[in-house]
Amino acid sequence: MIIITIGLEMILMGIVSWKFGADPKTLPFPIGPYESVTLGGIFISSLEVLTFFVALIIMVVLFVFLRYSKLGIAMKATQQNPTRRGFMGIPTNRILMFTWGISSLVRMCGGTSDCADDHAALHDVGPMLKGFAAAVLAA
Repeated sequence: MIIITIGLEMILMGIVSWKFGADPKTLPFPIGPYESVTLGGIFISSLEVLTFFVALIIMVVLFVFLRYSKLGIAMKATQQNPTRRGFMGIPTNRILMFTWGISSLVRMCGGTSDCADDHAALHDVGPMLKGFAAAVLAA
């Protein structure tokens, strides 16, 4: 399945490169990468400050969600005791799908902040091949 996924990714990237071009694109962002804030003689990029606060907000929201919501508690129960989760009436497949959705949203926020600081939105096979090697070693 992993090799099929890598093959599909290469096919999709080929179609996207053919349709939109192979040159990397930058994302427009309202804060420039060279705007900075001075704190006691230390220069910090405005984008780094924004990234820090967005990450802090995401961490607080995830903490409150996992700690106090019914779905968050079900997610923790699904992770902690895989043998009894079905006996407790937890819809495991839905919980796992929702967990993957949350992780995709968090990664989207990280990718957006990464592409904003004068880097192009590059997509190469390198990180995926590292994940492939990890999956092969784990199996």
